[in-house]
Amino acid sequence: MILLIYASENINMDYRNAGESLGIAYLASYMESKGYKVEVADSGISHIVYDELFHKAIEMRYPIVGFSTTTANYAMVKSIASRLRKLGYEGHVTYGGHFSSLAYKEIFDEDTAVDSIIFGEGEITLHELTKAVIEKNGFENIAGLAYLDENRKIIKNLYRERVESLNNLPFPKRFDFKREHVRVSSSRGCYGTCSYCSIETFYGSSEIKHWISRSVENTLLEIDMLVNKLGAKHIVFVDDNFIGPGIKGKKRAEEIAARLIEENYNIEFDIECRANDIDYDLFSLLKNAGLRQVFVGIESGNAEDLLLYKKGISVEQNLLACKVLNELEIDAAAGFIMINPYTKITKISENLKFLRKMAAYNCVSPRCILSFMSIMPGYSLYNQLQAEKRLHWVKNPHQYDYF
Repeated sequence: MILLIYASENINMDYRNAGESLGIAYLASYMESKGYKVEVADSGISHIVYDELFHKAIEMRYPIVGFSTTTANYAMVKSIASRLRKLGYEGHVTYGGHFSSLAYKEIFDEDTAVDSIIFGEGEITLHELTKAVIEKNGFENIAGLAYLDENRKIIKNLYRERVESLNNLPFPKRFDFKREHVRVSSSRGCYGTCSYCSIETFYGSSEIKHWISRSVENTLLEIDMLVNKLGAKHIVFVDDNFIGPGIKGKKRAEEIAARLIEENYNIEFDIECRANDIDYDLFSLLKNAGLRQVFVGIESGNAEDLLLYKKGISVEQNLLACKVLNELEIDAAAGFIMINPYTKITKISENLKFLRKMAAYNCVSPRCILSFMSIMPGYSLYNQLQAEKRLHWVKNPHQYDYF
């Protein structure tokens, strides 16, 4: 038996930000497909009594306990993993997720509970790690793994190749009870290379295909199960970019919308995408299929910042995206970065003027005004700021701040 834990950072989150961790759910189903028994503790949808859980893991001698990490929940994960060790767990503790994939050095420097960190997609790596732990083999040949050797030196192995076909992965392990709001992952990655984003580093290098999708048929099979078995009425697609690149990406989105209409599921759904993905015809179809809210990465209202962010999108495209969503009466949640390491008063002034235009299209929130760029190892801006000696590591939340 192995134990996988998602420790939600806020039990009062709304349904979009709460809910099950699909990362943990995919790991669990993949490991079960390989013959392992998996216990999932996910505080996003169920209360966890950690001491009871840990005493069971110790008594039953679980070989692996894994934690999913984010910038927001890492302080909690660190505390919980430390408690696990104090109670007497002597097995292998591993972390995974975007945060630990990028900040593995910082984690190893301050966290004495963790033995290894899985970076990138975790299904195959966790399987190989579990097998190595049970068989008492070394970790040197496990791609996608960072760990400490006998001298507590950090060893980072090579990146693992991407999962070639997401259709080949079993559907994520679900808690078998009725609920109206569920999450679905229909693709992984993004075709963008934004300088403030973890996706490019998470998947290895710019030479690797960053956006990979499930087929329309495979996605609809899971949706059908969620609607008919769990009673789902609202789906949050957790895809970094639901639309995908170019004609191919838009065609896939159109086909998913057409199938949702054809099957008459009568559900609502939310997506995330880039501003340049939004056009009237496609999003009109998506709305007819149930699209309720779009999180769109606007980020800035001035050309200089957009260039710094490597968005490949103009100020005019950003505003047009807001206009289209407003005309279609689709709720818009905008990603925005008011303050970055190179911000000047003139840029803030330009952004405030732009936000007024966005507000006319109902595409702005207070969070836009109070937003700061976060910096993590692997972001393309990280090396630049390190060279300028302007970064320092902070622990609430765990990330790099800048002067």
